[in-house]
This record gives sequence, structure tokens and C-alpha cells, in this order.
Amino acid sequence: MIFDRISLLNSYGVLQAAQRSEGRVSQILFNRTAFYGTKTNIRFKTLVELANYIQENHAFQIFDPNCVCGTCDESIWKLLSFSVELPGKRFVTYVNNMRGEFESGDGARMNKKTIDIIAKDFAADRRLITIKDNFECFGYIQNQGRYVTPCEYVDMITNSYYDELIKQYMLTRNSYGLSRSEVFIDKCHEGEIVDKYVWATTTVATTTILPTTTIETFKAETTFLNQAMATSVVGNGYQEDTNVLDLGIRTHSVTIRKNGSNFQDLRELSYSISGNSGSGVNGTVALIADGSTQVIGNLSVNVFILSGEVVLSITHNIVQEDSIVTFTVKTNPGYVQDNVVL
Repeated sequence: MIFDRISLLNSYGVLQAAQRSEGRVSQILFNRTAFYGTKTNIRFKTLVELANYIQENHAFQIFDPNCVCGTCDESIWKLLSFSVELPGKRFVTYVNNMRGEFESGDGARMNKKTIDIIAKDFAADRRLITIKDNFECFGYIQNQGRYVTPCEYVDMITNSYYDELIKQYMLTRNSYGLSRSEVFIDKCHEGEIVDKYVWATTTVATTTILPTTTIETFKAETTFLNQAMATSVVGNGYQEDTNVLDLGIRTHSVTIRKNGSNFQDLRELSYSISGNSGSGVNGTVALIADGSTQVIGNLSVNVFILSGEVVLSITHNIVQEDSIVTFTVKTNPGYVQDNVVL
């Protein structure tokens, strides 16, 4: 989803500029180039609708490029057409002429500033295609997320195109106010299970009427409670998944942002979790945050720093009961830096 977010945000910036200088933008149409070819995507009625789509479906993925590639099911979105409402309720549709510019059927022209911004978007799309065709990233271990401390077991093989891709992607984290983020889960490899081989047998044909059964499902719920001074939570402080099957897995995450500066050390904060019997947590448990994954009861908990923000991630392993957890963060009054208590 890395290429998706970069290309969508590039086009969103173009449309935002067009709306400021030309008029209200609507009827936005893209095509999407993926591994299996190109298809025309849904039409977005407004710029707000496009922004909501990006927030919901292409949030910034938090991952460490030193131990995971972060790429999965990649596509490049190209802006095909959009309409602008001009004074007097006149609507003009601009269409991508595939030569690096937009033109309208009635000869309407955009101002030079908007044209220049669109030209940069076309150039960015062409560069993204080159990067997509040439980037390389391989981990010595596939599906690294199954390991407790994955970065200790992974040797990443990359090239300069991948390095350029990651630099572009990191710039999209808070672009145009679309800052929703979540911990990356490699859905292209996660959950791969080899089906049990069924041996051929000779049996006597019978007719069996199976009883009607009801499959029991459960809930995974996390409340992130931030009590640390001069910080804020980025993400949803209450996250819930329902209809989870027994032995199912659900991951919830947020980031903690320091007001006006970056976190330098995980020990600046203190961390604890409490939960119900389904979570396997007995009372309130204090965490020793060192960047590695800790297994507590039926939970896998990870706390680490990325780009100056503290990432909190908790994975529920459902075992025949709802798993309900509160993850509490506080300022650490005993934190010492350079022999000075902060």
C-alpha cells in the first residue's frame, strides 16, 4: 500500500490547489495500475470524500524498514478527470490527455500556477512507475512478524530505488492533515496455512444429515489511556473487533506524540496493562519497554519509538472468551537523562 498512499496524496495535493485557485472540485476519477493491469476506480463526488477514503483505506503504515519491506498489494493511482465549478454555476470537466496535462472540451483553461502543480504530479507518477518497476526489497526471513524480536533475525536486501521509495513514503505521514496511522501487518504473508492433505480412501456411500450448529464468536477490545503530561494520542483511543473466532488474532495500536519535540527514550514514559480473564492478565502488570515484543497472558505487547513518537501495539489472542484490556501510559517521574532527573 506504499505506492497507493504516495500517488493518492500527490493527486490530492493537485486537487486541493485546483480548488483554491479554480473553484470547487468534484467528480474525481482515477485509474489504478496494479500487478494484473489497469482498472478505472470509483468516482469521488468531492475532495472531502477522497480525503475520507485515503484516511480509511490508505492510512500511514508504521514499520521499521530495517527489518520489514512494508510493501504489499501495491498500486499506482493516476488522476483521469475532475470537474470544477466556475462562477455562475458553470461546471467544467478537465480530462487527462495522457501527454502530461489536463484539458477541457469547451476550451476552458486553468491558471499557470495550477498547471505547474499538475505537471509536477505527472512527473511524480512517472517516477513512481520507474521505482515500482525497479525497486528490490527482500528479507532473509519471510513473515518476520512471527518472531519476538524480528530485527535480530532479518537481513534486508534492498537497492537505491527502495531507499528512494521509503524517503517519499515517510514524507506522507502528516501530508495535508491526513495523518491517520496504524501498525503495518503484512497481509500478503500473514496467516498462510498449508491445508491438511486429504488421502484418498474407499468408503461406502452413505447419506448423513448434519445437525445445525452455531459458531461462537468473541470480542477483542483495547482502551488506550494516556495520562502523560504534554502528550497526545494519534489514533483511536478505543478500538474494538467483534465476531472474532476462537483462536483468532486482532491487533490494535496508537502512537503517543510529545508536544513540541520528539521522544528520545522509551523510559520517558511508564506503561502498564490490565485486563479481564479472557486476556490472561492477572491484575495490573507494569511493562519494561525495550522495543521487543512481550507475551503477557493471551496478549503480545510491543512498545517502540518510530520517528520520535512512541508506538503502542497490542495483539489479542482469543481463547474461548472476550479479551478486554486497558493500556495505560503515564509520565515517568523517575526518568534520568545524563544524570538529571526530568
